[in-house]
Amino acid sequence: MLHSESEPAFAPATSSGKAGLGLYLVAFFAVWTIRATLLYPIDQAIQAQSPAWRQVYADAVRILMWVVPVFVYLVRRTNSLWPSIVTHTLNNFISGAVHVG
Repeated sequence: MLHSESEPAFAPATSSGKAGLGLYLVAFFAVWTIRATLLYPIDQAIQAQSPAWRQVYADAVRILMWVVPVFVYLVRRTNSLWPSIVTHTLNNFISGAVHVG
């Protein structure tokens, strides 16, 4: 259970939350600008090899820049999903390493 009925899933925005959003937006646009200017030769090199791989690269960059930060934000905001994911992953890794022998 992520939250109780008496407790909202998401608290109202606070001044520190607004500052965090502002910092995220500044960092996002800085990284996006660097990617679109300084790292553009990587796009061109991939395009020369294969247009399909360029699309895969572009989609991966978009997912990393748009989806992953939102997912991390939502997981950190709820504070109950993240520990269970980490614990489950570590338990699977450890049990897989033990049973392989």
